[in-house]
Amino acid sequence: MGKHRGLPPLYTREAYIGPGEALLASLRFLDRDFEPHTHDFFEMECILSGRGTHLLNGTGQPLSAGSIYLLTPADVHAVRVEEPLRYYG
Repeated sequence: MGKHRGLPPLYTREAYIGPGEALLASLRFLDRDFEPHTHDFFEMECILSGRGTHLLNGTGQPLSAGSIYLLTPADVHAVRVEEPLRYYG
């Protein structure tokens, strides 16, 4: 994860996915809020269970089973958890 003065943390492909890897797909769990951040890669996630709010570029959208979102490297996002989330990303 990199830091840029005045900007949210940046998660790099190499640190987040692994050196030399192009794709990471896994089942994940989130039981706490995830603060605003960006990526230098695209990210797609599908919510399997739980509830929360996805904050994308300052706009909140509800998250629940069946929600899917795709993020670009230009997006800033965060997650507010209301009920622990299980998701595939």
